[in-house]
Amino acid sequence: MVGEPRQAFLRMAGTFRTYDKAFHARGLLYCASVNQGMNGHIAQFVKGAHVLTALAVLALLVAAVPSILLLPTDAAPAKTEIVGPVNIAAPSLVDLKTEIATLGNELRVIANDRSQLQHMGSFDAKIDLLSDAVGQLQRELERLQKAATVPPATSKP
Repeated sequence: MVGEPRQAFLRMAGTFRTYDKAFHARGLLYCASVNQGMNGHIAQFVKGAHVLTALAVLALLVAAVPSILLLPTDAAPAKTEIVGPVNIAAPSLVDLKTEIATLGNELRVIANDRSQLQHMGSFDAKIDLLSDAVGQLQRELERLQKAATVPPATSKP
């Protein structure tokens, strides 16, 4: 066993190792010591995280208590009422106001043009009626002129 590498299951010859109680116990001790060392290492990090968390909570309390004590504790905010027009002097709002005024003027012009077109439409209907009446009068006049130019029929006794 002196020149043999420490393998858990295979020997150099390729055969399985026979069960040895002492070898098994050494393996368990090795696992326990490695596990204990690794667990201790992890526990050290967890302990550090707990300490830093506790310090953060204490710092939060130290920062929060003075602000709670120093800030005013009004039950309700004061009511603000605006009386009269509010003048805002922002250049973009002034430009927007002039654009809106221009659009309002253009809409009024369009509305006036539309009402004039509707008014003109009623005039067109009246003109059509008058044109029809004039046409009838012209036809009546032509009929009367034809009747006046035709010589009266002479009667023979």
